[in-house]
Formats: sequence, C-alpha cells, structure tokens
Amino acid sequence: TFHSTVWLPVCQLVGPPIYPYVKSLLAHPELRDLWRLKVYQGMGGCGGAIAVPDLVAMIRANEGEEGQPDRVACMQGLGLTYAVEAIEPLKEGLRDPDEKVREMALEGLLEIASLKKTETIAPLCSILIPELRRAEKAKTRRLILDSLRDLTGVTDLPDTAPAWEEWWRSNGGKIE
Repeated sequence: TFHSTVWLPVCQLVGPPIYPYVKSLLAHPELRDLWRLKVYQGMGGCGGAIAVPDLVAMIRANEGEEGQPDRVACMQGLGLTYAVEAIEPLKEGLRDPDEKVREMALEGLLEIASLKKTETIAPLCSILIPELRRAEKAKTRRLILDSLRDLTGVTDLPDTAPAWEEWWRSNGGKIE
C-alpha cells in the first residue's frame, strides 16, 4: 500500500523538518478518514518527541467509542516517535476501555523498546513486567517476554510474571 511503501518511510526519512507540513494536513478540508489516521502515524514517524503533545491532544479529543480509530492511530504514532516522552501516554493507553487501543499502546511501547535506548530501559521494564501479569493472550505474553529479554539481556528466567517481578525487585531496576 502507499502508506507502508511511501508515506511513512518518507516521513521517517525527512524527520522533524517535514512535521509542520504533515500536521497541517489535518486541517485540509478534503482529508478523508483513512488519511486522517495515516497523518497521525506520519506525525509520529517524522516528529519524534515534538509530536507527542499533539498526538496526546488528539487522543483526548477523541474519547468514546466513535473516537476509537483515532486513538488507535495516535497510539501507533506515539510508538513511531521512539521518544521517551511517549512512554507515559502509551502507558495510559494500556488502560483505555477499547481492546484495540490497548493493543496499539502495547505495540507502541514495544516499538520504543526495540531501540534499547538506555534512558528507556528502566521505565519500560517497570511497565512491561506488570503488563505480563495482566496479559491474557498468549501472543501478547510472548511479545512482552521477548521485549523484556531483549531489553535486559536476561534469558534464563521462567516465562512467568512472578519470576520477572522477583528479578526486577532483587535487581532494583538495574540492567546487567
């Protein structure tokens, strides 16, 4: 599709200089619903940390059932920022009443985790370890476990929340 092959890679390649243009697309009178959602993702892809407040504002402006598609796209956009500033709003997204929004919030956190930035490891572990206990789907549990192992380098723990919680407590958040 155009989005996956052109739009998002261009946004990510050009980065923050194109952010004002991408954001301005939201005001275009002919913007269709599908493209509005893609603009949110593009804002995250090119804006980095500067996009976080705008995406959070869009999430708050689109509460309720009718705003679900917008919140999903904004969660994706937050993950694509790869910014430390996006961690807290994504954490809030884990408590959204809509399951798809919660899934996208988790995916956004895992996207940020994939870069393994030093400043994101402890905050992400403090969010992901409790999420491991809450995860009901096997796929979700596997994604969280893989991210925790990748972030921490710990590969010898059982696949259980209590084991990871004990490890986190006994290591005081230290990553070895």
